[in-house]
Formats: sequence, structure tokens, C-alpha cells
Amino acid sequence: MSLNIAIQKTSKKGFVLIAKRMLEEGTTIEVAPAITISSEERARLIDAKIFQYLFVNPHESAASPNSLGYLVLGLMTLCSHSDEPNAKVFWNESGGVFFASIKALRSIAQGEEITVFYTNINEYPNRQQFIDRKSTRLNSSHT
Repeated sequence: MSLNIAIQKTSKKGFVLIAKRMLEEGTTIEVAPAITISSEERARLIDAKIFQYLFVNPHESAASPNSLGYLVLGLMTLCSHSDEPNAKVFWNESGGVFFASIKALRSIAQGEEITVFYTNINEYPNRQQFIDRKSTRLNSSHT
């Protein structure tokens, strides 16, 4: 596991990602490969639990409502949604493989939950469960 992040279980949200140390603005928190999911497959998964772990590329999503999905093979899938996130996902492609990297948009305190803006939050059937208006500092132990 990264020196920067840890998984923590909360009673409200389940598993979340937190900073293990102070992260400065611009810090790359994680880089992970992603599996491309076709728009047809993504549509079939909307009611499946795995849907909450799929990402969309905001540039593709803005261009087409039938955009591809990405199953990121990393811990960033545990980031909660926030309208005022402290991190952002960036997309790169290399040799036919897509990679997602998450970077701090501002300083993130040790123990603070890492949050991102879910581009496709309106597609979530139970979206209220994922909406967190403000980042949360978590004080219990890490796993």
C-alpha cells in the first residue's frame, strides 16, 4: 500500500480512502491501470454494486451521454464524491492501456478523507448515499 494513503471503514460510508500523512497540493496520490468498459456494458451494470466503482472520463462524458466506463484497479475507487473535492482524477493512455492518476487539488491533512467529484453522479440510482458536501476528517485507526 502507498505511503500516502490508507483504507478506513466508517459506519456511514463503508470503506473510504484517507491521507496517512499531510499531502501537499499537486501530490500524486496514486496511479493505477484501468479496464475499459463499453457504454453498453456500463448501461447493463447501472443497478449492479460494481457500478459505484466505475469511473467515466469527464472529457468523454461531456462529448457523449454513451461514454465509456473505466474500472480502475486501484484504491482510488474508494474515494467518496464531494462537490468540493480535495483531489482530482487525471487520465492517460500509454501503449493501449488507460491509467488513472489522482492528485491533490489542495493540501490534504493527515487523517482527512480523500474525495473526488463524480462526473456521472446523476446516473447513480442511490446517489444521495455518495454525496458528501464537505470532506471529513476521520480519527479512528487505519487498516
